[in-house]
Amino acid sequence: TEVWSPGTSSLLQVVVSLQALVLNGQPYYNEAGHETLVDTPEGRRNALPYSENAFLLTLRTALHLLRQPPRGFEGFVTDHFRQRGRHVLMACDAYLRGCIHADEGGMELPCSTGFRIALANLVPRLVAAFTNMGTQG
Repeated sequence: TEVWSPGTSSLLQVVVSLQALVLNGQPYYNEAGHETLVDTPEGRRNALPYSENAFLLTLRTALHLLRQPPRGFEGFVTDHFRQRGRHVLMACDAYLRGCIHADEGGMELPCSTGFRIALANLVPRLVAAFTNMGTQG
């Protein structure tokens, strides 16, 4: 319900809005026009692949940040992934072992084969990157 105003809105508002839109269990429905697809066959068919792709893109972005952190933020990126890298790997491991997503109704949905293959290819690169930087745990 908040409207962006270049003169008064802050970077914090942008970050909080992005978190609310993307960092939730069903980001697909926050895309423009997709909110009407909640509890529809089309929405259920599209939400899982969208979430899987968002997770994979997030991991690829993390790898990119580790290789080329933004200038001036090198220490922040390193510290963040030293502290949180093991949690990223724990989430990856949970998906690879059980590979279950829960939808908004609590129904469990299996991950796609393509997601598991892509994730299995990314995990060794994440492990290597986190190990090289001294990630805790």
